[in-house]
This record gives sequence, structure tokens and C-alpha cells, in this order.
Amino acid sequence: MNQQSRTVFKSGALLVSAIALTSLISSPARAKGGPPSFDDPVACSTNNLSGASNCLGSFSGNDANSNLSGSFGINDWQQFSKIDSNSGSNSNLSVGGGNTSGTWSLNGLNSNSDYMVALKGGPSYSLYYLGRGETTAGGSWNTEGLAKGNGKPSPGLSHFTVYQGNSQAVPEPTTILGVMMAGGIGAWCKNKFNRS
Repeated sequence: MNQQSRTVFKSGALLVSAIALTSLISSPARAKGGPPSFDDPVACSTNNLSGASNCLGSFSGNDANSNLSGSFGINDWQQFSKIDSNSGSNSNLSVGGGNTSGTWSLNGLNSNSDYMVALKGGPSYSLYYLGRGETTAGGSWNTEGLAKGNGKPSPGLSHFTVYQGNSQAVPEPTTILGVMMAGGIGAWCKNKFNRS
């Protein structure tokens, strides 16, 4: 192996090591004050809410007084619309049906924002991610992803809340530093290679 090949090999190994170290340092961790931990015996499913691409829960408590920051990787959830019972409507949201299942429709969405729904019933709630890019949404809902006080699924719906998020989570400073370091090492390697 000639000197030029050894230099390129060492530079490549250094670059790979720097990237690996960066990924270890910046591995995702639950943000302080982030989404609540799973603590109920009932798990949500995207089948509980038409249009949902992901779900979290069920959680003990009430979404209305929980810190939802970090849920689905978004830190700035704000209430967009709410029906405080198992049926009703307002200017953006309509919820119909019975106590444990029904239909829903939502309009007036900003296609540049993310949306999630919180279904609350009994002593628990679950979160359902709707995504972004749509101006309307709707379908069916059920409370099979919520727990009653006795731990069994399907309590009566207490409220249906839609949250809007306007930004994705900001990258960790160590991730930014690692990318800059990897770029710097790459430039150094290229410069070193061009001199040889």
C-alpha cells in the first residue's frame, strides 16, 4: 500500500469514527418535559381514529393539563379545536356518534402545519398523529385505545381535542457540531489528498 492510499484510508477511518461518535453523543433522548410515558394497560392503535398515521398511549391523566411537547417529535402543540363531550360541533370540528365510537370531521386546516388528536375517556387519553399537508380530515373514532378505571378498554369519550403544531423539533446542538466536524474532516482529507 503506497503512502497516498494509507493517508486516504486513515482519513476515511477518522471520518467514520467522528460520525459514529456524533451519533452516540446526539442519540435521541426523551426531552425534559416531553411526552408522558406509557403507564396504562391499554395500548392505542391507528385503527382507533381514521386518518391517523401513528399513535401514543394510553396515558393516565388528561391531555388538557399534560405537557405534550415532544409528542411525535414536535415541541409546540397548541389547541386548535375541541368538543367537550362525545358529540357536538363547532366551526372546525364535528364529532358524532355514541359513547364509545362515532364519526368525526375537521376542516380549516393549514396544510403547512402538523395536527394530532387527543381522545380522552375515563382516567386516560391517547394521542393520534394526523400529519400535515391536508386541509380537511375525518372518518371514524373509537375509545378502544383508552382505559377505564378498572384497566379495561373503551370508556365513554369525555372530549375530542385537535392540536396544531407549527414546527419540527430542533436538532440537538451536538448533532449540528458533529455534522460541522465531519464536514471539516472531509475538507481536510480532500485537501490532503489533492496535495499528494
